[in-house]
Amino acid sequence: MSKLIRIGDETIVKLEALSKLTGLSKQKLLDKAIVAFSYEQILKKANEQYAALRKDPRAWKEMQAEREDWDVTLADGIKDD
Repeated sequence: MSKLIRIGDETIVKLEALSKLTGLSKQKLLDKAIVAFSYEQILKKANEQYAALRKDPRAWKEMQAEREDWDVTLADGIKDD
């Protein structure tokens, strides 16, 4: 499905330069940029939640205990140091 959107002149110039540099179409570059931004936002949110968890000593301790419980399920053969 194709839709038209407006983008700024500066963005068009950058998009054209990236297209020449990479050989990728402008559409493909925009697709990649949106996917990368989406991943960035997911990681940002995860980091915020992780930081909040670390600020709560009780919740942090519970999470550490749960990690230890799950750690025994690994069958990678690697011994703890």
